[in-house]
Amino acid sequence: MADPRVGAVPFDEAIAYFAQKVRLPTATWTDLWQGMHARAFVVAGAMKDDLLRDIQSSIMKALEQGTTLDEFRKDFDQIVAAHGWSYRGGRNWRTRVIFNTNLRMAHAAGKWDQAQRLKRTRPYMRYVAIDDDRTRELHRHWNGTILLIDDPWWKTHYPPNGWNCRCTVQTLSERDLARYRLKVSTNAPQVDMLDRDVNFPDGKRTIKVPAGIDPGFGYNPGEAAYGSKLAEEVMDRWRSAKADAWQQLTPGDWKSYGRPAELPVDPAVAKLAGPGGDVAGTEAAIERAIGGKEKIFDTPDGGVVAVNAAALASHIDPGRVGRDRTPFVSLLPELLTDPFEIWVAFEQHKGTGRVELRKRLVKVVEIGDEKRALIAVAQIVEGRLEAWTFVPTDRLTYLRGQRRGKLLFARASAKG
Repeated sequence: MADPRVGAVPFDEAIAYFAQKVRLPTATWTDLWQGMHARAFVVAGAMKDDLLRDIQSSIMKALEQGTTLDEFRKDFDQIVAAHGWSYRGGRNWRTRVIFNTNLRMAHAAGKWDQAQRLKRTRPYMRYVAIDDDRTRELHRHWNGTILLIDDPWWKTHYPPNGWNCRCTVQTLSERDLARYRLKVSTNAPQVDMLDRDVNFPDGKRTIKVPAGIDPGFGYNPGEAAYGSKLAEEVMDRWRSAKADAWQQLTPGDWKSYGRPAELPVDPAVAKLAGPGGDVAGTEAAIERAIGGKEKIFDTPDGGVVAVNAAALASHIDPGRVGRDRTPFVSLLPELLTDPFEIWVAFEQHKGTGRVELRKRLVKVVEIGDEKRALIAVAQIVEGRLEAWTFVPTDRLTYLRGQRRGKLLFARASAKG
């Protein structure tokens, strides 16, 4: 059974973390690595969205209603039968792993979210292990370690630290330390890195893993989902870095996929809209382009992208002289439904550690005598991919830097 303290009562932050995950089909658990899991709900071998949706709903029921592993197993049996899914591993082992890992990761991320909000008054974090005959030796050794929440040790050793790990954390104030006669650890526990062979989709690789931590668990799920709260002056420096503040986690680009350096040119179908003038004007132009305040577009990779006029308009600055994107929002529907390529990549903020899943749809269109590269970037908002920004540019070489990650869809030629 799962640890009775996990999922026994609703935990709003854990529910919010789990709700924001987008479903992704994966063949193996290493299709995504470490912090990527903070943005995606996956079950190894589950390749159909409706199957993933039903399993995700059963896990959410456990988070919201406190249902047990036995109840999840009943749901799981019905889901497997309904979808005809042939999964690997024994039923009891597989259900335990799916149930326990998702609940514990959600609770861990929720606790981190709370800790970041409260760290001015509760600046310390204590490692808590269950001390019984199932406890890993190093986890028992780490039990009672007290460090500042911002100590780098928590980036790799924030629990859970392996399959079926039951460790957790507590936050502490100065008053707590005095009341319970606790002392802050002089140093973080020693970290020894070990070579471990891991099977990835492209073959076996040897990776460095901290001793005592299972491969794939050496990250902080809360930091990956929400980031660490930085001082405002530090955050300002990262904001000024813009795109350079993010590092790509998903390998690949147009060169590695053998795609052309220059994209063929499609004739634009829609006429350009008028200038925006202000955010309200841009929002109105987007509404006219998509036929309402919000619309879900089916994309040729088999996915969907939601466009919310108000949200997208807030990311488009119509006030910049010579850089108003509003006239081009009329081309957004044809970009989403008929792109030349679709790319997806996990990216991590270098400062906060936050991980985002971003999908980029690209194409080049001809408008009169001009050629414009169109880029729509969608990222996860409340568990779905939503158009986050839209960039029309006459710098066609800029497009190359946006064609990165995993190629989901590619056309061979331009539309006549």
